[in-house]
Amino acid sequence: MPAAYTPYRAVIRLLPHLAAFAPERFAQDYLHKCIAHLLAVLKHTGERGTAFAALADMAGSLAAVGCQEGFEPYLPAIAAQLRESLAVRTKGKPGSNVTEALQCVGVLASALHVSWQPFAQQLLDCMMHTGPSQVGHWGIQSLHIRVEIFSSYQKVVKAVR
Repeated sequence: MPAAYTPYRAVIRLLPHLAAFAPERFAQDYLHKCIAHLLAVLKHTGERGTAFAALADMAGSLAAVGCQEGFEPYLPAIAAQLRESLAVRTKGKPGSNVTEALQCVGVLASALHVSWQPFAQQLLDCMMHTGPSQVGHWGIQSLHIRVEIFSSYQKVVKAVR
């Protein structure tokens, strides 16, 4: 059986589908355990790409029904793992999970908006060091969303003044 179809990887890929099936219940009963498990998985480079994709898909599914606030306590740890993955270089080339990490940054920016903004800002330098071919669609989407968030934040600040 190819490495891409291991039972362990299949279980990781199943988590976002469970979140999409019953997002409110998933957010209430399982989100914290699943994110803790995925953060543990992110420490093993062999499954990082799968775990980043699962986090992104879970955030998207939960944000669609307004249940994304459960991610907030984990954002610093998620950002740290993303930074590590984006910063890894082998012989001057980005690491193997850069595409999944960039996709995760973009989807989290789209799903979590202002909550993710400070973490997205901290990741911009790492994202730019991956090179234009790696940043691609997800990096550009993340940057675009970041600009939208910053613009709306400025409008709120001006309105409060």
